[in-house]
Amino acid sequence: MANPATAGRPQGVHLVGSVPLADSETVFREVSSRVGDRLRRVPDGETGIRTNWIQWQFPLLLKVPEFESADEPAGPFGARLQLRSGSDAAGIQFPELGYRAAAVESYQVFSRLKQEGLIGEQVRFQVCLPTPLAVIHVRFVPRDQEAVEQAYERQLLEELDGLLDVIPADELAIQWDTAVEFAILEGLLPSFLVDAETEIVDRLVRLGNRVPTRVEVGYHLCYGDVEHQHFIEPVDTTKLVAVANGVCAGVERSVDWIHMPVPRDRNDDAFFAPLTGLQLQSETELYLGLVHLTDGVAGTEERIAAARRAVPAFGVATECGFGRRSAETIPALLDVHASVEVPARQSGALSMPEPESRLSRPIQPMPAFVEQALEEGGLVAAYEARPPYQRNDYLAWIARAKRPETKERRLQQMLSELERGDVYMKMDWRSGRVGRDAG
Repeated sequence: MANPATAGRPQGVHLVGSVPLADSETVFREVSSRVGDRLRRVPDGETGIRTNWIQWQFPLLLKVPEFESADEPAGPFGARLQLRSGSDAAGIQFPELGYRAAAVESYQVFSRLKQEGLIGEQVRFQVCLPTPLAVIHVRFVPRDQEAVEQAYERQLLEELDGLLDVIPADELAIQWDTAVEFAILEGLLPSFLVDAETEIVDRLVRLGNRVPTRVEVGYHLCYGDVEHQHFIEPVDTTKLVAVANGVCAGVERSVDWIHMPVPRDRNDDAFFAPLTGLQLQSETELYLGLVHLTDGVAGTEERIAAARRAVPAFGVATECGFGRRSAETIPALLDVHASVEVPARQSGALSMPEPESRLSRPIQPMPAFVEQALEEGGLVAAYEARPPYQRNDYLAWIARAKRPETKERRLQQMLSELERGDVYMKMDWRSGRVGRDAG
């Protein structure tokens, strides 16, 4: 039975991505202390060079030998690139984009804090990825965009696959950030796309289907955030609904959440009315960007009331990530989230079900061949000195290898890192060093 005190309230908080604090641990701690019981998943804050969404990718593009500065005026996002004359687009090889490396480093912190009980057992680690179209569309001349997009997508999906070498599928959530697409749909950006809505939805469906089924997947639909302004104010939610419906109809696996922005000055029925036509999957959570710090709880409550007249169940979020605001505003902004909704674990049956896929990470058994290798190498004490999450992650990583040579290579990496004592999954790890067993 629903709690009368919370009936009709928004259920759950979604954090879009960027949080401009010092590092991922600071983000996890701040977020968990203020809205931890309202989250189903948590991003690492995209701190450091990642704060301003995709701009950190642009220097990487300059390292690709097939690219050169374009011989035409700059586009709306700055100077553009083009394929060098005579270059074969099929042979483009991007360097590591950095998304896997950043996620793996932050997951180490996430996993430790979960083991310590700071992060809830059912909360997933959220990795936000841009659509390949977004990165390429704003930096390449139109004639080369499609070919370069395909090459970039190959590299990005390779890094997505690499996440599962370290992060268990049932602890991972992937969010596809979808913003440039709405600038195209609104006619602000010229594009090589012929049937823009259909081709954009097809791309989003392809990306969603590429995420393994035990990994959650969601979409952040966005109208941008430059100095707290959209690149254009949406007239209503019509285009957002069309894309969400297309994605949910086309993706062959579950779509776990959809996020939509809401302008600060829109608490009128006309803006939200198209939401009555939403056709999400039964398990899809809807989050609306109703929270704005400038008018706080009162303004947010007005937008919630208007949204509820169109759609009965949803959680709350901001329009976009927090990355373009000052760090000093983050606590107050999180507190607004907490003030206007009920904790996710108190939610009723109208929304946000708890499917069986949201399980804690299973404890891995110790294989006999690993135990033997530890004993022969004198590394039993070093292994037992590692935190439980590291021991479990090593065993799961080794077990997931399909080829014997891959299994052996992963075993040898674990043994080497145990011997060193200050490395975990090729990352620095600070702890009291325990090396080989004495004797």
